[in-house]
Amino acid sequence: LVGADGGYSQADVTEFARALTGWSLEGQGAGQTRRPNARRAALVADQPGGNGFAFRPILHEPGERTVMGRRHAEGGEAQGEAILRDLATRPQTAKRLARRIAVHFVADDPSPALVDALEKAWLSSNGRLDVVARALIAAPEAWAPAPAKVKTPYEFIVSTHRALGTTPQRPQGLQQPLIAMGQPAFSAPSPKGWPDTAADWAGPDALVKRLEWASTVADVARGQREPVQIAEAALGPRLSDRTRTAVSRAESRPEALTLFLMSPEFQRR
Repeated sequence: LVGADGGYSQADVTEFARALTGWSLEGQGAGQTRRPNARRAALVADQPGGNGFAFRPILHEPGERTVMGRRHAEGGEAQGEAILRDLATRPQTAKRLARRIAVHFVADDPSPALVDALEKAWLSSNGRLDVVARALIAAPEAWAPAPAKVKTPYEFIVSTHRALGTTPQRPQGLQQPLIAMGQPAFSAPSPKGWPDTAADWAGPDALVKRLEWASTVADVARGQREPVQIAEAALGPRLSDRTRTAVSRAESRPEALTLFLMSPEFQRR
């Protein structure tokens, strides 16, 4: 939450880990797992197979914990929750996550004013994401007419199928291009997740992989609409005259669709 530069020590990590001992899943050891309380059940969705969160007291290491200078009394499951609430409302967390939200939704290099507005919304609401989301929506930077974010491979593939009105018939049809483009499903390189900037997704080799997949999809795409109509429906007023002209003058339908899918307007969100 607070980030690598948030001021914590290895001792804080160890103490927090001890506080989380006993946090587990339902169904993992009969007789040792109790059902989550109603509040927890409402917050945590069940996992596949019906295994939701559960606290197992027999595995919890009791004792008072001190994490980042604040003492937390022994309280079983509540102790870990108290530490999480404390970390979620710290200025370090607000500063770090405000910037990450701005980078993900608005631009790789968001304006300081936008980050500051999100940070203030976080701190004033004690970390309520709905309040932060409203601040993001209210920010003029979020409504800039020119999209500033390059789509990730996942976003590119999903938006392509939506634009063409097609439905993948096999999961492998999605996983293979995701692997080729560097974003295999459910395989983020670290707990931080996938990179979120153009530099990570728009390198020369990455663009070649996108072009290869776009060309393959365009070769097999079927439908009654003309490529220009597809481009207009997908991009609306963002469709530039240059892209419209290139699509309309293509020598074949596959070439026209490929040009549309690889256009700057479609590659960004």
